[in-house]
Amino acid sequence: MNINGLFGGLPPGVTVASGKADPLERGPRAEFLAYMEKSPAERMRDTWLKAHGLSEDDLKAMAPAEREAVEQQIAADIKAQMQEDAQEQAALQARKQALQSGRITLPTASFLVLVTEQDPA
Repeated sequence: MNINGLFGGLPPGVTVASGKADPLERGPRAEFLAYMEKSPAERMRDTWLKAHGLSEDDLKAMAPAEREAVEQQIAADIKAQMQEDAQEQAALQARKQALQSGRITLPTASFLVLVTEQDPA
């Protein structure tokens, strides 16, 4: 039996869920999904703004010259972070290739030295 049979039908344009907000449309899950829909650059921008105690609304309220200066700083900092991340990835990739090719090996346990506190007695 369908819902229309139970209630004698619904008026046109009315659905069973009308008038009720889906709890999944707000809250932590919705925030997470909205965050994940953003590009990496947008997420980096959001992180920069938060780290500097600013919001998009704060930027909109700034004088044009001040906002332009902040936008330039955001762009410069994001570019620097991306370059640093790329360098780290390149270094990791080089080490991985060196390990795989046998050019370097990881130290074995016999080379590890453990330092412990000695009993003063």
